[in-house]
Amino acid sequence: MRKSYGTKSIGLWVGKFVMMQLAPEFEEALPVIQKIEEAGFVAYFVGGSVRDTILKKPISDVDIAT
Repeated sequence: MRKSYGTKSIGLWVGKFVMMQLAPEFEEALPVIQKIEEAGFVAYFVGGSVRDTILKKPISDVDIAT
């Protein structure tokens, strides 16, 4: 999954690449992703927040994996 921080969309890999509107919870977590990537690592949104976004359900928290 590659993000474009200048836009409000994010690509999710769910068996195919899907462009979706970036939820505010993901927007708030982007600085964390950016810090991790600036340190030379790769970071991904994972877990229930991704599932809930795909299912168009409310997000309670955002998980990030490296």
